[in-house]
Amino acid sequence: MADFRTLELITAGGPTTIVIGARALEELARLLDQADLGSPAAVVSNDTVGPLHGRGVAEAVGARSYFELPDGEAFKRWPQVETICAEWLAHGVHRNDVVLAVGGGVVWSGAGWGGVGWCGVVWCG
Repeated sequence: MADFRTLELITAGGPTTIVIGARALEELARLLDQADLGSPAAVVSNDTVGPLHGRGVAEAVGARSYFELPDGEAFKRWPQVETICAEWLAHGVHRNDVVLAVGGGVVWSGAGWGGVGWCGVVWCG
């Protein structure tokens, strides 16, 4: 088992646990199970982080859907969210499924707004 450090962030919406460790991506499936989240139905990344980490994460956790957004603030737009939702529809992602965002702010925003629009998908960023 890898050596991890955890940080619990307390917010108005409730606590969030942040896991930090050199091998956290390799242990991601186990960590998600340990948090009672199971396997994400979808992974969203971007075309910079995706080739480095996103595709491997999607494969490791057995996601049904993997989608890469274009990188950059210029792409933080509703048409990108619509494309994410269309991808989820095509791959049977449902309202109670977990979505994992692998990347920075544009990825988190796109996956988060897609999740909100997709009737409350449980979002793990």
